[in-house]
Amino acid sequence: MDKPRKPDDSSLSSGSDTSVISADNPSAAPVLRFMHTFYGKFGALVARHAVATIVITTLLTVIFGVITATTKKESDLLAYAPTNARSRVEYNTYQEFFDNHGQGITIFVLVTPKDNQTMIRNDHLNQTVQVLDTIYNKFKMPSEDGTKLQTFPEFCRGFCQINEPVRQFY
Repeated sequence: MDKPRKPDDSSLSSGSDTSVISADNPSAAPVLRFMHTFYGKFGALVARHAVATIVITTLLTVIFGVITATTKKESDLLAYAPTNARSRVEYNTYQEFFDNHGQGITIFVLVTPKDNQTMIRNDHLNQTVQVLDTIYNKFKMPSEDGTKLQTFPEFCRGFCQINEPVRQFY
């Protein structure tokens, strides 16, 4: 029976230059020699202690997963944008447009007829104005000091009359 033979360097590389892979070759780049040596020793360590490696990596995954899941998340729109970024300029314009300090208050309601025809019909416009009246009169939010509930026109400042053309058109 033939003796198993040790693989030669040609089996380690698909290219013709095998010197870049060998850690023993002094003409190979130092970084490549270091990587070859380091990963060879690291792979041997993992192979010798397979169970410990699995336990340690699983434990670290669970610990950092719990830390990530329990970390309080903040939604800051400006956190990662440079100070002169276009998004910051647009955000400042948005804040100025809605005349608010902080997060702007906007409510959008899209009203469409069930039959997918035009909305320019008296009964449809009447129902749309009723929806607007419901939002204006029955949608309430606490005041800034929290002492009373305010209707939409009471707490909204700036760009609140956007839907008035519907009422005027009707």
